[in-house]
Amino acid sequence: MELSRKFTEQLTDHFRIGLNRTRMALVTFDSKPHLKWDLRESINNDEIKRRISELKYENAFGTKTGTQNIINFKAIKAFLIF
Repeated sequence: MELSRKFTEQLTDHFRIGLNRTRMALVTFDSKPHLKWDLRESINNDEIKRRISELKYENAFGTKTGTQNIINFKAIKAFLIF
């Protein structure tokens, strides 16, 4: 989880994030997807980093991830901004 967290935090450094700038959504998943925030929220780089730092590891050891579920979920939920 820590490697994923660090990667996501570093990724945000390459964008100016905000409502009228680059928007960012975050979906985590284990056996099902969990939308942490979507593109409609007006958050900036500092707020995203704070939220990333507070993420909890939700996948129980040994469970499978629902990769197909997350692909479908992202297409439907995270990218709807209206």
